[in-house]
Amino acid sequence: MKIFRLLSLLSLVFFSTCAAMQVEPGADEEKTVERVEEKKGGVVVRVIPITAQNFEENRLLLAELGPVYAAAFFEEEKKILIKAGTFEEGFDIAKFLEEEWQKDIKKLEKNLKGKYPEDCIFVTVSTEHDELIGFAKIYLRSQDEFIRILADEDGGENITIAPIAQALRDGLDAYIECIEIKPEHAHKGFGTLLMNTIQMLPRIRLIYFEVFVDNGSAINFYTKLGFMQQGSYLHGGVNYYICSKIIRGGLRPSFKPYHPKRKRKLSF
Repeated sequence: MKIFRLLSLLSLVFFSTCAAMQVEPGADEEKTVERVEEKKGGVVVRVIPITAQNFEENRLLLAELGPVYAAAFFEEEKKILIKAGTFEEGFDIAKFLEEEWQKDIKKLEKNLKGKYPEDCIFVTVSTEHDELIGFAKIYLRSQDEFIRILADEDGGENITIAPIAQALRDGLDAYIECIEIKPEHAHKGFGTLLMNTIQMLPRIRLIYFEVFVDNGSAINFYTKLGFMQQGSYLHGGVNYYICSKIIRGGLRPSFKPYHPKRKRKLSF
């Protein structure tokens, strides 16, 4: 219970700092998120925007996130991918994921230095001795762009997604590409701390991400945080839900909450 009280207190302090960073519509779009660091009771939360200008100084940090990314892949997720035929029994998934992470970082660097760079933000949680506990990787990517990439580049099929009210277009869409916690730190409130921090990023109107349809524990976690089904798609033989949450402003679309004990088809 102490760690949950500690994380709640840290959230209040950190959110107060983030709230002071809010940018009104019409302000300089390039100053949407700044680097923030908060320390409290042995836990450190950092918001780290990655740009073409600061990529080199953050290269070591990005490399250090690779082993966490690989280690945080839980058994439930492995079973889903093995069942779908993505991996075989005994396959070294951790090694594969570390290699994939290095490819992703190279792709990020290329995109940041390209003609149409995307804003990328990392939120990390560490101990006061700088031992990394977990992190989240976020893109400020519109859902239209997400669907284009999913269909044209990633081979997504049967994409179904409920439309968002046009009133939301004044804000920013935040796509959570991944949120990872080291297994030894799981179920201690750090995932909630990361998600709450993301929700306090300035000018964010909508947060969305994908989750395996069969990953009931993850979906239950996100449902408790107020996220709902907005759509679904098929990729590589695996079914995914697209989950979303409106953070501030706009009209509430008719998303359907997911109930793990009452499985049903998506309907909007």
